[in-house]
Amino acid sequence: MIHLSRQSRARGLLIAGLVSAHAALFYGVIRGHPYITNANAPPMFGPVVSEFPREIRQHYVTSKEWSPPRQDDSVDPSGSWRFPVIDIWPTDRPPIKPTSFTPVSDAVPDELAADDVALEKWAKSTHPRSKLTMVGWVRPTYTQQQARNGYEGSVTVSVHVNARGQPIEELLMNSSGYPELDSATLAAARLWRFAPPISRSEPISVWAQLEVRYHCCEAARTER
Repeated sequence: MIHLSRQSRARGLLIAGLVSAHAALFYGVIRGHPYITNANAPPMFGPVVSEFPREIRQHYVTSKEWSPPRQDDSVDPSGSWRFPVIDIWPTDRPPIKPTSFTPVSDAVPDELAADDVALEKWAKSTHPRSKLTMVGWVRPTYTQQQARNGYEGSVTVSVHVNARGQPIEELLMNSSGYPELDSATLAAARLWRFAPPISRSEPISVWAQLEVRYHCCEAARTER
């Protein structure tokens, strides 16, 4: 009994010593190797926390605001333009104030007006800002009495448009043969307004040619 008791006591001491040695070794490892906080590696002990969610929280995803590509307007547009023909019929209504409802819209470069192929190619390639556009219209005076008197014909005027779209000079290029119609056309032309073409991001002054045709209606002729 004494022999077995000593044997058990020795075994217990041995186990206790081994446990103490392992505990001391474990403590030494912890003391000798602190946590690794480098972002490139996880810590040796403790829970491993992924850096990916933290990156999402810290760096918000942003997008650059979209803007249309800048148009190349470095090429000077034409300095002389021609609008389509404007047809006028007699009326006794008095002239009205300028209106945005214009009988014509865009003009074409004068040098291309007679070349249908070149004009079609230009219309497909050019940018709207490089065109001359009518934006304000006043109807020339053309009364029923003038029509009954046989006043009819075509009047062509050339208008010098400044960079603000305002006429600063009006020239009579072709007379109808009736001073009243010629004067009415020039008077109305002074009130027309335009959107001038753009060159190098700035509006420019140009010349515009417009033809107004005065039509004497059949009813007016029969009353003569």
